[in-house]
Amino acid sequence: MAAQLQPLVDIAASRLPPWCANLLTRGGRTILVQTTLCAIPIHAMMSLDIPPKILDALRKICRAFLWKGRQEVKCGHCLVAWDKVASPKSLGGLGIPNLRLLNLALCCRWAWLKKSDPSRPWADFDIQLPSLCTAIFELATANDLSGNIPASLGKCEQLDMLSLSSNSLQGTIPSELTNSTTLLGLDLSNNYLTGSMPLQIGALLQLLQLDISFNNLSGQVPFSLGRCVQLSSLRLRSNMLTGYIPQSFGDLKSIGPIPTGGIFQNHSAVILDGNVELCESAATTLFQFPVCATTETKHKQVHATMRTMKKVSYGDMVKATNWFSSVNKISSSRTGSVYIGRFEFDTDLVAIKVFHLEENGAHSSFLTECEVLRNTRHRNVVKAITVCSTVDLENNGFKAIVFDFMANGSLDMWVHQKLHQNSPKGC
Repeated sequence: MAAQLQPLVDIAASRLPPWCANLLTRGGRTILVQTTLCAIPIHAMMSLDIPPKILDALRKICRAFLWKGRQEVKCGHCLVAWDKVASPKSLGGLGIPNLRLLNLALCCRWAWLKKSDPSRPWADFDIQLPSLCTAIFELATANDLSGNIPASLGKCEQLDMLSLSSNSLQGTIPSELTNSTTLLGLDLSNNYLTGSMPLQIGALLQLLQLDISFNNLSGQVPFSLGRCVQLSSLRLRSNMLTGYIPQSFGDLKSIGPIPTGGIFQNHSAVILDGNVELCESAATTLFQFPVCATTETKHKQVHATMRTMKKVSYGDMVKATNWFSSVNKISSSRTGSVYIGRFEFDTDLVAIKVFHLEENGAHSSFLTECEVLRNTRHRNVVKAITVCSTVDLENNGFKAIVFDFMANGSLDMWVHQKLHQNSPKGC
């Protein structure tokens, strides 16, 4: 495999001559190592266990360029051990990625996505992961936690997924969890939880998956759960819940087909009339509802969407905006900034809206804007080219939306033309 991946090393080496390293400060060379040299093998790292020979060759190129601006360098020129340099800034390093650890992390990402979101189109594929990656993932996810769920988890304002399944947790589900309004998935299954479901569960408006099965929960299902209209997976089995299924469940638009087993086999015992949004599997048409879209159909829709979206990385964003230079900044607000830029090998300008995720509400703003753009079609709405949801060089969350750049000024400039007579037009 080393011979097949040698082009990665050749590409990295070919980037050095045009950079005129003698005109760059060491700080400038550090940024180029972070954003370009270390980004070259990213796509290969996501699916392959890169041989040590290739990683060592890439590391030598990065090290030599950082210290002396060359392709090769002697050990005497290296002022600090590379393991120290390639560590987070919080640990005294320069934030340059450790390529071996980055390779393992990217491979483990597939195992985590498969576990946390089994509805992905490729979830059934037999993805071969490095043995070390598999071992790390199993150690990280095979826990035996006990005690109560800490109420302080509700203070995690940017929490997307919380999975505490298959542990020995006891007590009640803390109502404070409903404060994490950015939650997309909550899995508390296979524990020993008691009490009732939090009445405020409906506050999790972004929730896509909820699994509290195989516990000892009692009481009624909260009416407010029907507000979670984005739910696509709801599992409540093997508990001691009582009462009626809330009528608000009729507002759930993404739950799958009508069950075909148990009492649902008896048409006269189940009345579903009036639920115009329900569908049933092709295996049975007892209730005369439309047949649900098959997984294959959904996969084709997903792949069609993916093919129309341009794929960009954080490194692409950095280069397009000249490292998010203030010169490229068009506008800014509390939750985001808009930059003008141009992607490598492209000729058209783009407007890149970067969300300030450290600000409260920015994450929700990103999700809401994506949902609006997905469902809105109007000739006066600027088309989104793609989105980028990843991490930056310091492993902090990064989210951005890329639009076509429309050089017609802003809405404020058109409404208040006298105030902007001498201002350059932007997006």
